[in-house]
Amino acid sequence: MDRNQLTQSLNLREELIAVGRPNRPGKRLVPSSITLHNPGNTGRTADADRHSKMVRNKGYHEGSNGAKIWVSWHYTVDDQCVIKQLPINEMAYHAKKGNGTSIAIEVCMNAGIDQAAANARAARLVAALLYDFGWDVNALKTHKDWTGKNCPQLLLSDWAAFKKNVEAIRTSITAASLGALSTKSHDVTSSRQKSSAALGEPSEDDLSVEIDHDLMTDQFLDTL
Repeated sequence: MDRNQLTQSLNLREELIAVGRPNRPGKRLVPSSITLHNPGNTGRTADADRHSKMVRNKGYHEGSNGAKIWVSWHYTVDDQCVIKQLPINEMAYHAKKGNGTSIAIEVCMNAGIDQAAANARAARLVAALLYDFGWDVNALKTHKDWTGKNCPQLLLSDWAAFKKNVEAIRTSITAASLGALSTKSHDVTSSRQKSSAALGEPSEDDLSVEIDHDLMTDQFLDTL
């Protein structure tokens, strides 16, 4: 599959968290890995659209002490589409130390979803990112790798097979065909984003935040 065709197969759209929102801290990300999450919510409405609205309009779950825990990620994936939530040169709040080095992807698991199709779409997205950065599958991580949490709970059950699929797609990608429709404005690694020079450096506080998917799940259907 050539690179343009891969982009087109994702059904990618951009719904960025607004600049200045607390869960878009505006800190520089120089990524060296990609981190996969499953959000934990199996409610029928917890698809990519709903997650996109949640992270843009609310953007936090409450901790056990009632404090707001601001959360974010770069892409939301379900069986129908990929939604981009943050530029990939900006840090997201998702996995503690992983915040400072990793692109975050949430793969939905809502009731009624075609999970195999969602996982396949996620694999294509990951393969495209790996190809664009010149990385191999060793750059792919799980939330569990950073903090020990059982996440992504569905993908972990057959993680080796998921990685094998990603690597097979990555190694099959060819450069975009000459004369093909430009996908620059839709490519997974492009977006309307500030230059890196305009972004601040992550702090220790930034690297202490992670998504608690259990708490986010409990509160999810009350977000809108």
